[in-house]
Amino acid sequence: IYIHIYIYIYEFIFILYSKMSADTEFYTMKNITKTIENEEVTVNVYTIDINTPLYRGDNNITDSEDENILKGDYKFFTPDEKAAEQYGVVYKFETTKELIVVALDDITEGFYNGASKDIQNILNKNYGYKNNKLRHSDVKADSELIAYLCKNHFDGYATNFMNIGGIGGRFHKEVVLCLSLIHI
Repeated sequence: IYIHIYIYIYEFIFILYSKMSADTEFYTMKNITKTIENEEVTVNVYTIDINTPLYRGDNNITDSEDENILKGDYKFFTPDEKAAEQYGVVYKFETTKELIVVALDDITEGFYNGASKDIQNILNKNYGYKNNKLRHSDVKADSELIAYLCKNHFDGYATNFMNIGGIGGRFHKEVVLCLSLIHI
């Protein structure tokens, strides 16, 4: 019962925070053609400029040490320092080059159709491709999707605010980078 109470309190705070956050544009969108698994597809991407600040909340959830904060195949960030606070100690980074990341809040039909059935299921369930762009955060599925993007030579993915399925509210802006050590 304590776990359920904790989850409801967390969701309430998350929804309250999401409604208070400013909704300003952070990314620049463009449309590119890219070869993914030997097929040319049209993809909506965001560009993130060099020296752009990104924040990561960490430690109290992952129990990482500071020197290991960026190690790994991918890492989650947000351009919103306040949003990062909900995940732990806030670390500020800056991009070291212009990044091209898939706009998962504006998925193209070509990108969707070129993906495997498993990735299509994730795009539907977690990023709302067929359900009004509702975001459902699931670490396992999100990790499978980012691995697919990294394998296909994207710098990662990003979203602007997205409505949350089921509990309501809005999911904060999100940036996930492949091999973040080389990008920030």
